[in-house]
Amino acid sequence: MTTHRFGIWTRPLSVLVLLCAIGTFHIATMRRGHDWGGDFALYILNAKNLVEGRGYSSDPWIYNPQYPGLSPAKYPPVFPLLTAPVYSAFGLDLEAMKVLVVLTLLFSLLTLFLFLGGRTSFATAFTIVALTGFNPLIWHLTIQIRPEFLFLGLTFLTLYAHGRFEGKMGIGVAPAIGALTYIVYATRSVGMVLAAAIVIHEVLKRPINIRYIAAFIMTFALLVVLQNLAIPDISSYNRMFYLDTGLIAHNLSQYFAAMSYFWDNGFVRWFSWALTAVFLVAGLFGYIRRVRAGREPLEVFTALYIVTIIIWPYYEMRLLIPLIPLILFYALYWTSSLKTSWVRVAVPVLIALTMASYSTKYMFVDYSPLREGVHKAESLDLFRFVRSKLPGDATILFAKPRVLALFTERKSTGVLLPASDEEIEDVLKTFDVSYVILSRWSAPDTRYMLPFVMRHKARFHLIYANKDFKVLKMETVRAAAPVAVVRR
Repeated sequence: MTTHRFGIWTRPLSVLVLLCAIGTFHIATMRRGHDWGGDFALYILNAKNLVEGRGYSSDPWIYNPQYPGLSPAKYPPVFPLLTAPVYSAFGLDLEAMKVLVVLTLLFSLLTLFLFLGGRTSFATAFTIVALTGFNPLIWHLTIQIRPEFLFLGLTFLTLYAHGRFEGKMGIGVAPAIGALTYIVYATRSVGMVLAAAIVIHEVLKRPINIRYIAAFIMTFALLVVLQNLAIPDISSYNRMFYLDTGLIAHNLSQYFAAMSYFWDNGFVRWFSWALTAVFLVAGLFGYIRRVRAGREPLEVFTALYIVTIIIWPYYEMRLLIPLIPLILFYALYWTSSLKTSWVRVAVPVLIALTMASYSTKYMFVDYSPLREGVHKAESLDLFRFVRSKLPGDATILFAKPRVLALFTERKSTGVLLPASDEEIEDVLKTFDVSYVILSRWSAPDTRYMLPFVMRHKARFHLIYANKDFKVLKMETVRAAAPVAVVRR
């Protein structure tokens, strides 16, 4: 596969058809509902504040600085800004917002294709986009309202722009790249890694372009400072980080094992591991080859990103999303550099086996609505009860406080379990908690909060219950007349 310019008509058209096919597939097979993960709720709360003209930070979710690992106080503003028009048009319609997520996936695939355009052949770029877009792990994550794909697309767009204009010191080039990199950072805070990669790459280049580096850093830093001044709570993200060597080893093993799900066929695990090994080994050779050639910031970004997610103390499979196209790129880049005859046979066979693995996986996945989540009847009934029966100024302790705040507009906070009785008591007093919600599906609730309630059962009175939830009123509540027990 040799590098050449893309065709004028047929090639762009074929890419457009591919993107339409990927988008249609994801929307047509999308599972209805949304899980209880609180990240989506905080993004929507931030978007809702923008639409309703309130301050970015003025929502009923109460950040608990004593337990920063529960959640940051606020998320970066780009994804809420993108979500705001959808909320304005459709309200709290999670299915419409999931379509937006699919559109951000298509955007990321388009910018991936642009980035690959001058770095590999059309056939290789087309293959990488197809294998990324139809990847079952990607499909699984499109039902979560998060900015992962937007971050990926903006990252590739920034790398494309940097490569396209690198060395051209027009008056606006470096500030423009700095501003674009800031947008990546304002989408996900790990975008700081991209800024560092660009600076490191420029410093290692010979000759060093000091003016470019200075203009880039000044623009990026100025925009970050302005963001922190406009949204002070956004710095709470930094409090979530702590260095734990034990967790580093744990994350390393977890992420390595999770990579097999890139090529999961839903049936034969050893085959998934075999494909994983082939792509990782080929990708490693491709990465080394490009590093030796002193290519561009992509190689620095790849290394820094991997280190970042390994030392970040919270393991999440979604953090592997950027590595899917990168592994494919480096693997196919290396194989395309080999001139032996067996490569011309082996590479198409490998791609065919990967697509066969995808197809097998899709035969086994569940396309029905999610069994658990905020859309479930018991969840909706809980939200209705809280909105209609609990006082507007009540503060509620719940395992998913951001979700509760979004759907009920009641003040809510959480405690990071396990916690001692003294720590739980401290949260109850600090935030003047008047109600506690226990959930059947929350293991921390079952193991820690329920025993706490039982040890102090004289202080808690059941006022509502259904199959999944119990609402308990604390005796110290000063508001409201007694509420009769409601069982559903």
